Amino acid sequence: RTVETTTALDAAWLLKVRDAHDHCWVWWRVDAGEAAAVGLDASDDARDAAPYDGRNWTPYPAEVTRLLGPPVAADECYTCQYAVVDAAAADAVAAVRAAVGGESPAVLECKFLPGRVCFNVYVAAPPAPWVFRVARALAGVG
Repeated sequence: RTVETTTALDAAWLLKVRDAHDHCWVWWRVDAGEAAAVGLDASDDARDAAPYDGRNWTPYPAEVTRLLGPPVAADECYTCQYAVVDAAAADAVAAVRAAVGGESPAVLECKFLPGRVCFNVYVAAPPAPWVFRVARALAGVG
């Protein structure tokens, strides 16, 4: 398991961390511009778990927990996810930034499918206004 961070997330960084690992999960603090990526690779055998087993993700590294707010229980959350093709990743990042503005805290997860970047919102319900702006912005890109 490896951790990479940036203070200036852009589409190129997202695609770079995705391409460097068999599986990658990114947490992006949009309002602050910071992000942390956890990468898993088939060669990682740290906890006798399969490469994509949930046991490999937790506990989250400090670089991730610093970006996240308090944990949100699944039955008390609002979530939505949009996927865009790689070629639209830069437009999606710009659209998310514009939609969030300076509203804080605004954390998105980024996950990956072949040729796609997925932007996931997972927040306590009821969601803050930025969540709906992000959903509309990503639907417009997608």
